Amino acid sequence: MMETGQIAFGKLMKQTFFCLRYNKENCCFLNHGAFGSVLKQALEVSQQWQNYSESQPLRFYDRQLLPYLVHVSRRLASYIGCAPQDLVLVNNATFATNSVLSSFPLVAEDVILTFNITYGAVKKHVQYICSKSGAINREAVIPFPLDSKEKILDILSDELSKGDVKLVILDHIPSNTPIIMPVVEMIQLCRRVNARVLIDGAHALGALNLNIADIDPDYYVSNCHKWLCSPKGVAFLYVKQELQNEVKPAVISHGFGSGFCSEFFWSGLHDYSPMLSLHTVLDFWLELGESARNYMHQCAKEGGRIVPF
Repeated sequence: MMETGQIAFGKLMKQTFFCLRYNKENCCFLNHGAFGSVLKQALEVSQQWQNYSESQPLRFYDRQLLPYLVHVSRRLASYIGCAPQDLVLVNNATFATNSVLSSFPLVAEDVILTFNITYGAVKKHVQYICSKSGAINREAVIPFPLDSKEKILDILSDELSKGDVKLVILDHIPSNTPIIMPVVEMIQLCRRVNARVLIDGAHALGALNLNIADIDPDYYVSNCHKWLCSPKGVAFLYVKQELQNEVKPAVISHGFGSGFCSEFFWSGLHDYSPMLSLHTVLDFWLELGESARNYMHQCAKEGGRIVPF
């Protein structure tokens, strides 16, 4: 457990717990959402796991890794409010999104609805699977400046009324736009026409008090290295239980045919140390509690006042 209670938020907290360094003391790193900034202790724990695994690789990967991963998956599931059997750890949100999209049942003329603010890599994959299946990618435009969430809901409702929408892809917090999408209300609209919803929450974990059960998506993906500040190489995929038999990992390996969690557990040999260091990351944020998010929110508001859009 990190002892954070005696350290104030701000520069001292950053110097004590994070790896960020600048050539000038008056610099403030703003683009945290791109690649994040790892917690020092989490990076150290990750390196310890690397050293441990290399001391006896066969023992570690064949006999020890699985229970360690199960344990940390359960902790993350508890942190984000979902059942542990509905969540799998993956290397990044792109892998998770690719797995959902590649598995999704599409036929010619089916519609995948995206938005002008959808993440670029997701748009590329949608283009690819539409070219293979004959499905159609329809892109809705959210205009800016945006004065209310009702405008977003009206746009979505209009698009759904056109028919044939099988999948809607929503960004919980778009990577290029500083808004929180009204995902709960949007999901309710989609359910009325039996359209499934994939939420790209890459920027939500850590930035929001995330509760998957309250949101109730069909699929939800997020990275842990951005606002949760884990080592790079860990993300999660949530899939609603009744859809899990349908979703296969983007890389098929030994777990195929053994169920959702087993199929995603092993996609070939890679470094699992970022996943195993999640304990340290979760301990940090749980100790700080809601006060950390309140502080960051106030900083964002002040930054918006100083540098208006």
